[in-house]
Amino acid sequence: MKWYKLDPEGFNPKVFGLHRIDEIQCTKGYGVGEIRLFTRKGWETFAELLDYNPITMKRIRLSQWWIFAAKGVFESGHHN
Repeated sequence: MKWYKLDPEGFNPKVFGLHRIDEIQCTKGYGVGEIRLFTRKGWETFAELLDYNPITMKRIRLSQWWIFAAKGVFESGHHN
């Protein structure tokens, strides 16, 4: 999987269970199985079915799953 860095300003940290996002990356969801259960060690993750490419922000012909992974600060003040 190739991961792409994104601007954390455009994301709600609560989606990841965080108070603040310090770094966020995304990749296309490939493979067979439940993509929403994907995990990445040391990161908080979620997957979303989108009709645009979150890297280029261009519309895509067919909706595709994307996996987002974030690092940041939890409500308790601890980093992941």
